[in-house]
Amino acid sequence: MGIPLPISLRAMTRDDVQAGLRLCRLSHWNQVARDWDQFLRLAPGGATVAVAPTGDVVGTVATLRYAGQSTTDALAWVAMVLVDPACRGGGIGTALLEAGLASVRDVATVGLDATPLGQPLYQKLGFTADIALTRMRRPPTAPRRLEHGPSVRPAQTSDLDAIATLDAHATGLDRRAMLTWLLEGAPEYAWVSEGPRGIDGVVLGRPGHTASHLGPLHAVSTPEALALVEACVVRHPTRTFLLDVAEARPDWRRGVEALGFVAERPFTRMYRGPWRPSGDATCLCASIGPEFG
Repeated sequence: MGIPLPISLRAMTRDDVQAGLRLCRLSHWNQVARDWDQFLRLAPGGATVAVAPTGDVVGTVATLRYAGQSTTDALAWVAMVLVDPACRGGGIGTALLEAGLASVRDVATVGLDATPLGQPLYQKLGFTADIALTRMRRPPTAPRRLEHGPSVRPAQTSDLDAIATLDAHATGLDRRAMLTWLLEGAPEYAWVSEGPRGIDGVVLGRPGHTASHLGPLHAVSTPEALALVEACVVRHPTRTFLLDVAEARPDWRRGVEALGFVAERPFTRMYRGPWRPSGDATCLCASIGPEFG
């Protein structure tokens, strides 16, 4: 029996985090409470819930804002459009998406990662495709080491300036607050590689409900990117890992598969608005995930 409608929309609060997690579990999504807390911390008032007459939260949407490298540029990110399966088909998801877009209407450019199912809706709303991503999963298996690869080391807090600079080069955005949060939350997944001019490769990660998610991952070469991934999976052979792989480099995708990752589903990064982040896509090997861009 479905939850009775109509629904009302209101701002999400920390009291709603458990309800958000319930919807994640119903949809088999990987987020944990710390992820929801990050939305509420970085963008107070930027998340919305749909509430049934019973008082139950039956849907969510969340937004973030990233500054561009120019003081006049900015990107709003929309994510976490979730609806209770018992209430789907009644327009709640569309209402939540419209509410999320309305909450960032002062930002000219909006981005999101679309599933094939959602992409037609986003196209109708004026979003256009940018880059292709593939969600890949590595189950717990015996480590498979690379025969040769660049040396990497654990990242330190003192590396944050260099990591933020590399991330800005790859994405065209100032995401230092997000990168700090990732490094603080999972230092065991934070690795860097160094070239003649300093740090030129980085991977960060975060724990999830059923798997640990690696990303962002930026590197100037495929061997460097693979060495960063290997550093994580070899040291944690009993853990499952996710990686949202950018499809710009065929050799990168093949290398990830050689490390035991298997493709699950595609995403398409989409933007709406007059501006595009001016990052170097050749350095972007994997995203943070559809939650955070």
